Amino acid sequence: MSTSARKLSPVSFWLLVTATVLLTVVSAKVPIAAAESVDSFQIGATNRPSQDAVDVSSYQGSMNQGDFNKLPQRGVKSVIVKLTEGSSYTNPAAIKQMKYAANAGLNVNIYHYATFSTSGQASSEAKNLLSVLQNNGINKNIRIFADMESQSTYTVDIQSYLNKFWQTLSNSGYKNHGVYTSGTYQYRSAVINTVGQSKTWMAYYPYHPSSSNLLYSSYGAWQFSQSAKLSGYSGSLDVSHDYQGLFTGGAGSQPFTY
Repeated sequence: MSTSARKLSPVSFWLLVTATVLLTVVSAKVPIAAAESVDSFQIGATNRPSQDAVDVSSYQGSMNQGDFNKLPQRGVKSVIVKLTEGSSYTNPAAIKQMKYAANAGLNVNIYHYATFSTSGQASSEAKNLLSVLQNNGINKNIRIFADMESQSTYTVDIQSYLNKFWQTLSNSGYKNHGVYTSGTYQYRSAVINTVGQSKTWMAYYPYHPSSSNLLYSSYGAWQFSQSAKLSGYSGSLDVSHDYQGLFTGGAGSQPFTY
């Protein structure tokens, strides 16, 4: 032990020990949460949870019909397309992506990224979504997910506001609802209560998702990776394991009424 170490007071010594222990804990490998990256793999890998569904947004806007055609060849059954966000944004690639998925024979679902924190905002966001649904002749049987992950929605009244969002959609005939959330969302139970566990799509990314370790099986579906790869496409894809037919109980491969 050095001379400087021998001169430490008892209090300073224990502070040094505590800091060393904390540094060791932080440096250790821990399960990776939804915000972190996970190891990548090719869609169709059989040693991973089955890749029943992929979800896409404007980030996958460069995917073409050929890319979508590859998905069912590799075991994918469903696609969830981001349609809207907040009270004014529409994914510019959404309608094209829905058509590509339908042409490939995939079940098509959509999601709205929620940002509301008041009843009025919930109504406004639902009306934004409705305008896109109605203007594009989207099938009223389609499954609509509310993506509940933004911290802007952190409020003790979020269950009431999400129910307002659902009611606004239901009043116009869009009654097939589901929730996307994660274990880190502060009001997870509240938003799940609006639809039930069987209609909840839960996100959690273990570093090495395995077919022998399926998680969140009491929920409708589990999104287990954001790093899946598709041959011929340079980007990454989110993939999910569908436990209860959550992504197949809707409009099927007929997302449009025309």
